[in-house]
Amino acid sequence: PSMPIYFWNDPDQQKYHKAYFDVYPGIWRHGDYITVSQRGGVIMHGRSDATLNPGGVRIGTAEIYRQIDPIEEIADCVVVGQHWKNDVRVILFVQMAPGHELADELQNRLRATIRTNASPRHVPAKIVPVADIPYTLNMKKVELAVRKVIHGEAVTNKDALRNPEALGHYQDLAILQEDEPGDGPDRRLTGQESVNGDGIQTSRCGRDHIHGHDPTGPGLRRHQSLPGLP
Repeated sequence: PSMPIYFWNDPDQQKYHKAYFDVYPGIWRHGDYITVSQRGGVIMHGRSDATLNPGGVRIGTAEIYRQIDPIEEIADCVVVGQHWKNDVRVILFVQMAPGHELADELQNRLRATIRTNASPRHVPAKIVPVADIPYTLNMKKVELAVRKVIHGEAVTNKDALRNPEALGHYQDLAILQEDEPGDGPDRRLTGQESVNGDGIQTSRCGRDHIHGHDPTGPGLRRHQSLPGLP
């Protein structure tokens, strides 16, 4: 796979090293999932920060974005997982199109669309309107940065964001401290439902790369790691 050899305005390569080499010494950690098969083949799953784990089931954020894209009332959205009561619940943030509001009818339609075309596991526990969606300079959604903000964690490398001020819209949201109606009916499954596909996909603005390795090392490894960029 392609591999950046340096960053602009990083003469001592501190940012470069922090982004790719500070977790596994000598191993290039790009932040995507791969599986190396017994025959030596490589299966590329996509961005590790583009997966959610409600109830221990891994699903891809792209599976939710795919349902939201055709809905004209929504201009943009980002979905993340929130740690909640020893589990993870799905939080969907939506940027409304001009002239539209997040009415109850629209929320019900969004949930019904996601439930019908994906699965009950994909249905967000909360749908929250926000003024802006954060992106990197090369126009990739920064789900990891949003997830850090809603958990009160620091976001590093904000200079890699096109609109870092957007993260302020996700801080200290009271709605994220509330139980979902019925304590999450969509996440108590009967065992008959299934998650579509492999459950690990990249988001609409994601990228399909693979974990790299030290050319002098033993070979590719699977890492559940996160990319250096927010």
